[in-house]
Amino acid sequence: MTQISRVLYVVFGILAPCGIGGLHLLVHVQDLTTPAVQELLAHPIAVAGATQLAWHTWGVMSVMMGASFIIIGLLNVQLFRALPRHRAPSVPMVLVMMGYLACVVYVGYAYEAVPQRYGGIVGLIALAVALGPHLRRRAAGPTG
Repeated sequence: MTQISRVLYVVFGILAPCGIGGLHLLVHVQDLTTPAVQELLAHPIAVAGATQLAWHTWGVMSVMMGASFIIIGLLNVQLFRALPRHRAPSVPMVLVMMGYLACVVYVGYAYEAVPQRYGGIVGLIALAVALGPHLRRRAAGPTG
């Protein structure tokens, strides 16, 4: 059960965020920086009392989202490497990633982003399974 927990954490805490972040940045550069998209977002909006083009605001959010996903995965690499090989990821490690995935599910519902919604649900289920060794140990009691 510990190995399953470790594999699930690697997949949903490291590979998925890095892969999704990389794909997001690739799509941003290839498809979302076109003149047609820039023209669609060329109108001014107010952000925190300052006026700027929607293109600039959106571009910052888009690039930072992809970069942030990659950074989440890389931070999890360091957390995972610090674990002894015989240990499952800690409860706080898993709960933080579950919180992140809960946000992914929310975004999927709030902004009609079906892949995010279902990807987040699958990730939440997988990480709930990753808590298995801790739940098993707790159920076994202090002598287990």
